Amino acid sequence: MLTRVSAACAALAVVGFASACGSGGDDTKVGKAADAKIGDCVTVSGGGDKETKVDVDKASCDSADKLTFYAASVLKEGEKCASENYSILTFDDKSRLCITPNFVKDGCYQIPMGSGILADYQKVACDAGPKDGSAIFKATTRSEGTPNCEGNQLPISYDSPIKVGYCLLKQGQA
Repeated sequence: MLTRVSAACAALAVVGFASACGSGGDDTKVGKAADAKIGDCVTVSGGGDKETKVDVDKASCDSADKLTFYAASVLKEGEKCASENYSILTFDDKSRLCITPNFVKDGCYQIPMGSGILADYQKVACDAGPKDGSAIFKATTRSEGTPNCEGNQLPISYDSPIKVGYCLLKQGQA
């Protein structure tokens, strides 16, 4: 069964399809929205294309070597995330989880553009070449709330589960 995964990063809307893997007894696996507590961090991996399953796992929010997402809210049927900036994971049991990226200041991230998928969000080297349909952005600022960005930097902010904002500077695009 396919699971709809939609992601948005400010004006960067991304829609993809993937199936989230079940928990299978591993307590780090997230097989349904309720497996992640609000404020917990998760990783999304796999999903090489729109038809491939993704793995969602609990992770340390302090992880500097990979991109994590904050679990922001569990959605009830018919509900939406607080804004289009949030990404949505929909699991096989139809439960849905709003998530926000946990960017680290001065870290660089591949962010899917347009037709990409959530699993395309990755921490990368700042001089990396982006995957087709993605762009590389550097998080120049991380603030508690709405950031004050300079010039051509993209401001993005979230209110839940924590108030956090980023200034993103585009490095490259495929």
